[in-house]
Amino acid sequence: MNTVGYFEIQSSHPEREINFYHNVFDWNFSLEPQAPNVYYRIETRNMHGGLPNN
Repeated sequence: MNTVGYFEIQSSHPEREINFYHNVFDWNFSLEPQAPNVYYRIETRNMHGGLPNN
């Protein structure tokens, strides 16, 4: 069975998405300081992802 290894949520307002997903699903976000653009790492209980500012 295939599983999701990594996911991204595209957003033009990352603060809004961070608030929503943290409050609803208790996901944690951390700003990636070495990324060339604003990029947040997402940590959930089961997988990891990213939130780029578009």
